[in-house]
Amino acid sequence: MSYKFPPIHDFPPFYTFQENSRAALRVQLNAWTDIILHYMKAKKQSELDLDVELKTSLFNNKKIGRQMFRDHAQKILAKMVESQNATYISSGNKNKIKVIWRKPEDWAEIIVKWVNDNNFNNVIFTFYELREGDDTIDQPFHMIDYDVLAAAAKYLDSNKRGRFIQRDFPKDHPSAGKINYEECGLKVN
Repeated sequence: MSYKFPPIHDFPPFYTFQENSRAALRVQLNAWTDIILHYMKAKKQSELDLDVELKTSLFNNKKIGRQMFRDHAQKILAKMVESQNATYISSGNKNKIKVIWRKPEDWAEIIVKWVNDNNFNNVIFTFYELREGDDTIDQPFHMIDYDVLAAAAKYLDSNKRGRFIQRDFPKDHPSAGKINYEECGLKVN
């Protein structure tokens, strides 16, 4: 992955929160949020784990010898959750988030455009075909996170612009009550 961080990422004070000034701290948190959103988008990933990322170039800038403190990084994640740019993966764990670098309705519009451009209206696609199919290799939703794809499909379904075909695991399955993404599909009107 080649992601070029913005110049502020190389500014040493950027790694120490300016907590004596609410305005400065807000600017810092917003700048970190933007960096994380762009970084995760470039990586085409939606899950961020602080235990992993604190060791990477995202939070550890070896060029200037600065590293983000865990508690500061957790404040950034909390700000992202508060501003609906992320959700916690587990309610008790403040170190792992699912980054929302594009809203479900935006993903839905991208999928609809692809369907319309290719005359695939009323064709049922499995989630596998949308995520990993040969027809989608050059699309931004290729290898999209299953939860994000499901949210986009649900958005289209709720707006009567598509049909989300959902299958849950059977009651006797260890994952009972969860969506079986391998058997889900989407039809765009």
